[in-house]
Amino acid sequence: MSLGSAIFPVFVLIIGLIVSIHLWGKDSIQGPSQFFLLFAGFIAIFYQLASAIRNRTFRIFGRKLYSAIIENIKNVSIAIWILFLVGALIGSWSVSGILPGMILLGLKTIRPDLFLVGACLACSLVSLASGSSWSTVGTIGLALMGLGKVWDFPPGLVAGAILSGAYFGDKMSALSDTTNLASGICRIPLSAHIRFMLPTTSLSILLSLLIYAILGFQFEPSSLENLELESTLESAFPLYYPSFLVPIFVILFVSLGLPAIPCLSIGVLGGVLISIGIRAQDSTKVLDSLVFGYKSTLGDSSLDELLSGGGVLAMLPTVVLILSAMVFGACMEFSGKMDRIISEILKIATSPRKLLYSTMGFCIFANLSTSDQYLSVVIPGKTLKPSYEKMSMDLRYLSRTLEDSGTITSVLIPWNSCGVFMSTSLGILTLAYLPFCFFHWIHLSITIFNIGKKDNFSVIE
Repeated sequence: MSLGSAIFPVFVLIIGLIVSIHLWGKDSIQGPSQFFLLFAGFIAIFYQLASAIRNRTFRIFGRKLYSAIIENIKNVSIAIWILFLVGALIGSWSVSGILPGMILLGLKTIRPDLFLVGACLACSLVSLASGSSWSTVGTIGLALMGLGKVWDFPPGLVAGAILSGAYFGDKMSALSDTTNLASGICRIPLSAHIRFMLPTTSLSILLSLLIYAILGFQFEPSSLENLELESTLESAFPLYYPSFLVPIFVILFVSLGLPAIPCLSIGVLGGVLISIGIRAQDSTKVLDSLVFGYKSTLGDSSLDELLSGGGVLAMLPTVVLILSAMVFGACMEFSGKMDRIISEILKIATSPRKLLYSTMGFCIFANLSTSDQYLSVVIPGKTLKPSYEKMSMDLRYLSRTLEDSGTITSVLIPWNSCGVFMSTSLGILTLAYLPFCFFHWIHLSITIFNIGKKDNFSVIE
């Protein structure tokens, strides 16, 4: 198998998704994107499928392919449940007034020119404490997006600030699954792994905060319009400070190491109890908000658009997109195309510097082809670890590079499970926030520069 034929399905997928987004925009998630993922997967296995039909071994081929797909889907089963819960959470917190209350509190207490910096810092702290960028975006990120819309900040810029902070905290937290995964694969103590990432990661977030500060100070909101929106919001959802205990407890429980699913479930239940017990909402309306999403009827079109959303059913197209991405990843692995690409990467990695650059490229390609953040850390880590040991390299370089290029690029890929989740939760296309994820781009640049200027990769620093 040639390298070109191995990469061809990924090329078809990228072109197809670009066409899909160009023609259908945000609605591309309603079917066109799923079609191109499945079509690219079909191209990946076409030769093996034709051979199985010709040799009359289609049943054996089908069973093996089915097993590969099911195994891939298992990797995102928890992510799918989290998506459904986030849909219910948005509906629950909207109908209960928790989400409008968080936006209202932000309007009263935060200076607009410091909003972007504050959003990035707040998400950094929550993610650092919880170890989860997903939980951070699914809770405080929702309120920050709403606040940014009220102040008329570009949604992509706000999402970029939220994700920059969330991924900095996720990357540096001892509770983060990917941080533990990278250090575990490389057999590096967790504390040593985090300390080794600290200089480059800290520099990246500081430069990002500087950019967000500069952009924030250039922004001048309309004070009159904000007062009108604030007044309308407060009349419909008077501030009830005890309701903020719900998101506080959700973040606290996640920070204590509890799994995301029970924590988000507590958040949903808390919103329901406040809706019925405090806000005196009709139980049918609350249930509709959980299942179909909350429909705001304040009479102000901008606020109604802002507050409406969520619901379990609204997450179905996203879930189908993730499942389609897993099918594509399984087809790439089942057809042997991933193995062909891996063998080519190992041929290129003939020196420590080339090995590190190959690791970066491998992680990014794994995110593109497997559509899963964890596989982008696991596959390159396990495959390339022997090469690092053979060259007597410090394995902390491998663990750091896995995170520098695997963890942080997943959210930049529209069909990756992370990109899909963030896009759906924040209500914005991946390509819209992609240019404003300054932490991700700066960190990638620093990693490339850092590899290029260093000569000795075996010395323990």
